[in-house]
Amino acid sequence: MNERLKNTPTDIISPPHEFDVDKFRAFILQSEEWLMDQILFYAKRQDYSRYTSTLKEAWRLSISGLSNALLSSITEDSRNLELYPDEDYTIDPAASFGVLEAKRHRARGINLSMFLGLMKYYRQSYLDLINNSESPGPYKAACKLRVERFFDRIELGFCSEWCTQTENSKLEELQNKNREIINEKNRYLTIFETIHAPVVLINDKNRVENYNQAWAELFEESSVPGSKYYNEDSSFFKKIPWFVDVFPYMDNNISDYVLEKTLVTKKGPKFFHIKIKKMVDISDKYHGMLIILNDLTELKKAEKEKLQKEKLEGALEMAGAVCHEINQPLQVVLGQTELLKIESEKYQSLQKNLSIIATQTANMAKITRRLMNITKYETKPYFSKTIIDIEKSSRKEDNQ
Repeated sequence: MNERLKNTPTDIISPPHEFDVDKFRAFILQSEEWLMDQILFYAKRQDYSRYTSTLKEAWRLSISGLSNALLSSITEDSRNLELYPDEDYTIDPAASFGVLEAKRHRARGINLSMFLGLMKYYRQSYLDLINNSESPGPYKAACKLRVERFFDRIELGFCSEWCTQTENSKLEELQNKNREIINEKNRYLTIFETIHAPVVLINDKNRVENYNQAWAELFEESSVPGSKYYNEDSSFFKKIPWFVDVFPYMDNNISDYVLEKTLVTKKGPKFFHIKIKKMVDISDKYHGMLIILNDLTELKKAEKEKLQKEKLEGALEMAGAVCHEINQPLQVVLGQTELLKIESEKYQSLQKNLSIIATQTANMAKITRRLMNITKYETKPYFSKTIIDIEKSSRKEDNQ
């Protein structure tokens, strides 16, 4: 027995003078999570999980179904559960449950010995619950007897059902179930192909198992829905070129992985948000990965444009402030320079210097006009930094 069996529900049933059906019902219903974990423990240990559902919810429902059938058949008088040679098991709730389960599992291709073997461990799980809990008190034997007889009746029910079916009826049952499975597969394949985001399935050998139409439109020659699923060409099982770069960083303890990467597609380089989810079944067996791409190219482009706009707005605000502050002093300097030139016509050397001052001051005024007419954000290198390229950023007519 595993160590976790010691941690069972307690104090759910207080010892009554007689067997208390209501308290037994509460005990079982409050223990369903424990029972599910216990049957999963046995299924994994005995390798039954290879032939059963990979989803935990299916196991929870199986325990819920068994518990409801058990509680429907339980009475205060244990003799009601005893077995008799002439009994009609078709009207017995426990046996009827067994008949129904027999039909379901046989239609899925499960044989009698396999189904009966796993049912023995379901029985053992309920007995483990009673044996390792203090709740039943001195009435453990009464609880165990009722559980034993309940499972006996289930086994009688599905054995009878199994044996009374002809080979033709079993074949017809399998054919009907196979058609249901094919229809279900086709429905999920249609859903997979119509997912808007590019999706690819990687098997446990890190090879492409399938991908949807959105993926094909980005990376493959054919983008016909289902073309890859129904293609038996050996090239179907190929590695994704960039997957080799991602896989080494996938730690065994990590089931989800997210990264952003630029990939080369038929439509050119695109920037993707990539989600990778490991596919692990109920027995912790690795079955591969699911990879979903979210195209962020347009979003990144919009973010870049927004950033450029924000920078431009900042540059315009600064340019406006600079122009406002230095425009008036520039006009004063230009006016005073012109006056000095008039008054100093007889001094040739002074005239030359004043002309230089006037020219440079005019250039400064021209720069302020350019700053006032900036329409885009352009930069140029300046030593080890970058600065705004005023000439390229302003309107063309202001650069004359």
